[in-house]
Amino acid sequence: MCADIRARLERAGITAQLGRGDSRGAAWARGHFGDPAAEADLLALPVAALRLDPDTVTGLQRLGLRRIGDLAASPRAPLARRFGPDLLTRLDQALGHSPEPVTPATEPPRFATRMTLPEPIGLESDVMAGLTRLLEPLCAKLSAHQAGARQLVLTLRRVDQASQQVELRLAAPMRDPARILPLFVRGLAGVDAGFGIDQLRLEATRVEPLAPRAAGHDPGRQPRPAGRPAHKAGHPGRA
Repeated sequence: MCADIRARLERAGITAQLGRGDSRGAAWARGHFGDPAAEADLLALPVAALRLDPDTVTGLQRLGLRRIGDLAASPRAPLARRFGPDLLTRLDQALGHSPEPVTPATEPPRFATRMTLPEPIGLESDVMAGLTRLLEPLCAKLSAHQAGARQLVLTLRRVDQASQQVELRLAAPMRDPARILPLFVRGLAGVDAGFGIDQLRLEATRVEPLAPRAAGHDPGRQPRPAGRPAHKAGHPGRA
């Protein structure tokens, strides 16, 4: 399996260090300090293979403990007193005496909404109405994560499968649908609807933290233009 993974990565132009073992620590040690062509003896690898900080590695080497095997054969209590409990924890994890669960990284949230239309639309007012319905759940999700959008992309798919994008870049993070909606007007003016648009997709491609107080606004104040829309892959004409 390792050979197959390495070959696939090499064909993709990616250099990687691979190692395998009965524990996460052992696999890391062999991947960084072992022979890629063979499964190295874990006890023969240097103490640096235990994922220790440089000061601890230097201290162990000064005591003549240069290999993992040297460390495993030494009395544990003096090592713990001198270097702290983390040293023995790393040793036990590598040797498989202490569990080290592998927790996958949490996938970051995607701030996107999509609408497939039962009938194609071609009027700018219809597109704005659909955009309004997309903005509300998108902004609600942003609010739930205490975030605001700095860049939004509206993708319009036509019945001929061609698509166009309207990109909106904001000067400050926002998540108020009523303030964001008018900022799309200029970009939508250049969209060519062709024989009709049958799908709308809105995504916040760049988000930033936005505290609840910063998200509020004065309902009586006219919104200031916060960004400049950029139309992509379009042709002159109106939706």
